Amino acid sequence: MAKVITPLKLNFEKIWPGGIDHYSDASKAHPGFKAVQAKIAAKEGISSQRAGAILAASSRGASKAAKKANPRLNRVKGK
Repeated sequence: MAKVITPLKLNFEKIWPGGIDHYSDASKAHPGFKAVQAKIAAKEGISSQRAGAILAASSRGASKAAKKANPRLNRVKGK
């Protein structure tokens, strides 16, 4: 039996001229590293310390544009 594909209901009136949706995560300020660490720990079911290591590794590998948007990423040092 084939799956029925439903079309996405996109409301293009909510998109800014720059192309960012009002309700997307891209338009919000960074919640903070401790909050993101807790979110990773809860989602993955791992310790807070391990979640911090995952977050630090992804922060080190962030793009130049991401570091320009959030200069605090530059504070994360290597091992």
